[in-house]
Amino acid sequence: MKKVLKSSNKWVCFLIIVLFLTACSSETINDSLNEPTDTETSPTETLISPTATEEPAPSETTQATEIEKLIPAPRRYHALAYDDESGRIIMVGGQSAFGGDISMMGKDNTWAYDSVNNLWSWMNPVPEPIKLLGSQLAYDAESDRVILYGGSEGLGLMAVGVGDTWGYDFSTNSWEQLSDGPLRRFGARLAYDSESDMIILFGGSDWGFVSVSQGDPSISYNETWVYDTNTDTWTNMEPDPSPSGRWYQPMAYDSKADRVILWGGTDYAGDPADEGLVWAYDYNTNTWEVISPSEGPNPDPDREGAGMVYDAESDRMIMFGGDAFGSETWAYDFNNNTWALMDDGHGPAGALNLSFFGFVYDNNLDRVFLSGGNLCDKACDYQEGLWSYDFNSNTWTLVTP
Repeated sequence: MKKVLKSSNKWVCFLIIVLFLTACSSETINDSLNEPTDTETSPTETLISPTATEEPAPSETTQATEIEKLIPAPRRYHALAYDDESGRIIMVGGQSAFGGDISMMGKDNTWAYDSVNNLWSWMNPVPEPIKLLGSQLAYDAESDRVILYGGSEGLGLMAVGVGDTWGYDFSTNSWEQLSDGPLRRFGARLAYDSESDMIILFGGSDWGFVSVSQGDPSISYNETWVYDTNTDTWTNMEPDPSPSGRWYQPMAYDSKADRVILWGGTDYAGDPADEGLVWAYDYNTNTWEVISPSEGPNPDPDREGAGMVYDAESDRMIMFGGDAFGSETWAYDFNNNTWALMDDGHGPAGALNLSFFGFVYDNNLDRVFLSGGNLCDKACDYQEGLWSYDFNSNTWTLVTP
């Protein structure tokens, strides 16, 4: 009996020791798991591409491909204007494509770009102007509205030209149809004369319109029209002399000289309108003054679809692109009547040719912005992305993909 009890006591002691060792081992393991290690995990850096917000929500009929991206599809024959009050670049219309498929004629989208935050917004106002390409925009600072004029519904012999005038108010996201302007103009140019509070129109063509297919000769207009937003009226100024008829000519308003500056452009046949003459229009006297080229260097006038804007900070006209010379950036000093070749081949087109793009000057950032266009080498495609140009550093920068 004593032997049995002694044996039992041994087993009890053994179990107690095992349980004690197990508890100590578990506590040691837990403590080791909870102790901080010397190795720190560095935060992961995530690069976020520019995004965009939509205001308001897209309609059911909107193309899903473009809305999902919330970045405008590559396009040509569209127009840009800078809205000073809102600090937005407004873009309207153009011929666009998805994945290289030229399938969407005359996009009737209204887009707004916030250059400070690098943000596109698809505005989707109702109603909007009809689907147009080749129309033009100008911002009227007095009325705080972007004015749209002209363009065509599609391209080719069956295209229909319009003389519609519309006004866009960003603050209310609304378009209003205004009085009709001159009959059917594709590729006319607009410039806002801030001193007189008038919008100046020159040129344009009825290229591709139905009248051509019916045997009527095509026309490149040499008319100067003025639109007054206060009275909603168009007036044919009929100055004499006048530049010859042309379309898609570089043209912009020089606010310090109080002149609309025009250069180049081509007629319907694609020939240069003149040999590189600069024209300056004074609304107050209703006169065009022709300015002969300086000794040089001067841009070659044999280019089509170039763009020009006035850089108020540098007091220079900035011109870019055009068929055959579509990679050149030029600056024109009206005060000295001199051209300067700023860059050749390092901008949006690279070594290719870019034409029929959107071009605008952002007063707030002191930058020139370029959108889309016809990018050509042996064949043509749409130029993608939004670019900015800084005259002070003479640099082009890709802003959005």
